[in-house]
Amino acid sequence: ELRTPLNAILGFSQILAHDHSLTSQQRSYLGIINRSGEHLLELIN
Repeated sequence: ELRTPLNAILGFSQILAHDHSLTSQQRSYLGIINRSGEHLLELIN
């Protein structure tokens, strides 16, 4: 079952997106995590 850990990763990345102290590079990495997670979720569903 991949959905449970994937949902946790996506949830934490969404929470982190609200952190205003992130650098631009960290925000870029966070975007990659989010896009990759969403893509994996589409493949699973």
